[in-house]
Amino acid sequence: MATLFLARLAGEEHFEKLVAIKKIHDHLAHDEEFVQMFQDEARIAGLIHHPNVVTIFDHGSEQGSYYIAMEYVHGHNLAEVMRVAKRISGLLPWPHVVKIIADAAAGLNAAHELTTLDGKVLNVVHRDVSPQNLLVSYEGNVKVTDFGIAYAAEKIAHTTAGTVKGKLAYMSPEQASSGQVDRRSDIFSLGTVLFEGICLKRLFKAENDAATLYNVLDAKVPKPSSLRPDIPPKLDAVIRKALAKNPEERFSSAGEFEGALNEILAAEGAYVGHQQIAELMDTHFHEQREIRDAEIQRAIKEDMDRPVRSYAKPNETSKSAGPLETDMLLQETLKSKVPYAAVLGVGLVLFVFVVVGAFFFVRSRTPASGQPKDAAAVDATPVTGRRSIHPALDAGRRRPAKVTISVRVRPKVKGTVVIFRGKKTVTTHFVQDLPASTESEDVVVKAPGFQREVVPVTPARDMEVIVTLKPELRRLRFRGGNRTGGSRVGPSRQRGLRLKPPRF
Repeated sequence: MATLFLARLAGEEHFEKLVAIKKIHDHLAHDEEFVQMFQDEARIAGLIHHPNVVTIFDHGSEQGSYYIAMEYVHGHNLAEVMRVAKRISGLLPWPHVVKIIADAAAGLNAAHELTTLDGKVLNVVHRDVSPQNLLVSYEGNVKVTDFGIAYAAEKIAHTTAGTVKGKLAYMSPEQASSGQVDRRSDIFSLGTVLFEGICLKRLFKAENDAATLYNVLDAKVPKPSSLRPDIPPKLDAVIRKALAKNPEERFSSAGEFEGALNEILAAEGAYVGHQQIAELMDTHFHEQREIRDAEIQRAIKEDMDRPVRSYAKPNETSKSAGPLETDMLLQETLKSKVPYAAVLGVGLVLFVFVVVGAFFFVRSRTPASGQPKDAAAVDATPVTGRRSIHPALDAGRRRPAKVTISVRVRPKVKGTVVIFRGKKTVTTHFVQDLPASTESEDVVVKAPGFQREVVPVTPARDMEVIVTLKPELRRLRFRGGNRTGGSRVGPSRQRGLRLKPPRF
């Protein structure tokens, strides 16, 4: 229903803060139901003040565009954490999952107990508790977000009778049947997330919505210990209680659910704090965080000195960085009036730049005596995978005599071997200095439990290659069912079948 922007809030005395701006889509800005849901989210979440709930700073509309300014959580949602963990190691440490869900329960409890400023109970029910709406920061903080379809006694929008809102696979049976829901519905949904985080297996999700809905209404839950034998029996019991089909048999509040989870961690001596969750995030998202940090810093530097029209206050300008997505900035720039003298001056500068660029381009394309005509073109090929900004100027540069090839392997697996020019090196970060060349060579990466990867490199420039390993495909054998006199018949029926690893 909306687009998210990352923005930099700047104030006096070098005050600055990254914030997220949620802006309703233009084609939905005239849909009264969507607008009311959007306003509900801002009103409800704006009243919640808890470390495990995303903070709302401001909301409003400008020129028909509705927006919410909220806390930016630098990290990933729990769905991404589970998906990456399933691909890399096949499981998550159960104490870490328990701690994440306990923190989420604390945030939900704050929402359930929410009152207006005059003390009136709002009876908030999130109704969309799912891994996608539980954010885990790189610092190890857990935040509940997206109260867009929350139910509250004082909300503006009201659900039409017989309609269902939310994600089917995480609904409670009473929510899926369009029945009366209260805070215990959120406890069931959070219990579903806990089960899936522990077992890394979908609980109710089926091949289609109808089958998924049937599974939710049936609410048959296997014992988590049957899929994850290393969890303590008390955790088994807590999960099954949260997932009881009858709301009366569940925990009476999210606070009670949180307490039961923390008691298990204490009883098992499995302390997990923000530092431990931060280490887990670094293990699974180290490379992604570096890339994201670099993108943010680059965007801030590019827009640092550019006057940007304030989104909430269109009559003011500031030197702060604008949204990383530049659509709004571009629209405001096009709307503003530009002096004709400035346009003429910019046009002259561009004309001179084009003439000088064309001169160097023609000069660089002229081969020296004895040099092949296509030598410059070969030399200009980017070898780092990034498109050159000025390929014509790059073509005229000399190729260095020595280059450095760097190969980083992700994830870091013990026993990883990098093979280059017939030499084997046990490492996850291979670095090699060698003479520059335009000949392509192969780098082979092998790791226990993962597929063999072959990466072609051309050492014409310094380059860094990131190799992402894929889990090894297992071979399964199916046996023939006929037996005669105790011996197996038809051994030729046994076949090897390659299966892709299941996608979570």
